[in-house]
Amino acid sequence: MKIWILALSFIFTAPGLKAQFGEIKWEKEFICPGNTAFADAIAESNGGFSILGYFEKPRSSEKDFWFLRLDKNGDTLFTKKYKVPENCLPRRLCQVPSGGYIIYGEIATDSLRSRPYLLFTDKNGDLCWQNEFIYGNFETCADMVITDKFNVAFTGTIYNGTQKNIWMAKMNGRGELLWEKMYGGKYEAQGVSIKMLPDGGFVVGAIANEPGRKDHSIWILRTDNKGDTLWTSMINSEGNKLYPGCICCTPDSCMNVAGWKGIPLNDLYSETPILDYNLELCKIGRDGKIIWEKNIDKDGSEAGNNMIQLKDETFIVAGRIENSLTGKVGSWILHIDKNGNILGEVLKRPRFNNDQAYKIIATSDGGFAVIGPGPVIPENSQNFGWIIRFKPF
Repeated sequence: MKIWILALSFIFTAPGLKAQFGEIKWEKEFICPGNTAFADAIAESNGGFSILGYFEKPRSSEKDFWFLRLDKNGDTLFTKKYKVPENCLPRRLCQVPSGGYIIYGEIATDSLRSRPYLLFTDKNGDLCWQNEFIYGNFETCADMVITDKFNVAFTGTIYNGTQKNIWMAKMNGRGELLWEKMYGGKYEAQGVSIKMLPDGGFVVGAIANEPGRKDHSIWILRTDNKGDTLWTSMINSEGNKLYPGCICCTPDSCMNVAGWKGIPLNDLYSETPILDYNLELCKIGRDGKIIWEKNIDKDGSEAGNNMIQLKDETFIVAGRIENSLTGKVGSWILHIDKNGNILGEVLKRPRFNNDQAYKIIATSDGGFAVIGPGPVIPENSQNFGWIIRFKPF
């Protein structure tokens, strides 16, 4: 299948956005007769990138996992494709000390449940093995982080017999369980995002609500390296729906959270609740106390998917803006100061599809790259994987 790689400028500044932003070094879009999408990427030591995505043939719902290696100029060095089970989407790409990669995918078993799927490759992307993880009351696996050697930690959701709980587990590189924990107590809770901290412990971003309620708060859990809880922190919903897209660790041992807040425009408990989504940002101290919280509202619906910290203590947020009048969706990239204020922002040209800025990758020169549109399912339109490389500020 032929792939067309376009090096076109598809960033523009929309009315109401702060125009100041970093300079683009290069940008590429990978177009084919079917669909492509990028879910995760790693900055390599030679200045290039390894990218995980999927490749879908025309008039087919069958998706192959797609591994790409780019050089420092964004030119393709090689690609690999991996056959995976039906309804499996790529999620995370992690590099192990040997130079090989652990790839995590998620198999949707129905509209509400999924289970993890692991692949291991050598440093050239050649497949060594792949394995499906099956668990009895498992609901979803949402995120993965590499820990030590070939081990990985997951967070997601598990059903304890009466309600949903946050599930956290550590596995070896073959998907064999080393230990697992469940968290919830009086709350219905679901794990969304996980990061490993310098001391070997973990921080988990989750959503939580009291049983029977339709609003949900952001719940942050700090654990030691065995998953035992050290503290928890709640960003209260106040009748809204809060969601943590990503957690970012800061140089002062605090945590920034990026996600979204769904504000009801009618009765949240009605059959068809209508929500206005705004970008939600929050900083939490090393003791779990909330330092500041920001809610950013533009013209339409906004959400944050990912963030990274820069060397000057500012950070970059990747997300999306959807125009409620036209239905077009644009990838949104923001430069935020250490107090949560917008320094600059750009919008990738809006389209009638599920496009979004999904993941940010820090580079060794102090710059960064952004990929999209994430592991989305095309809806009556085409999606194409893209990457934009920004110079340092």
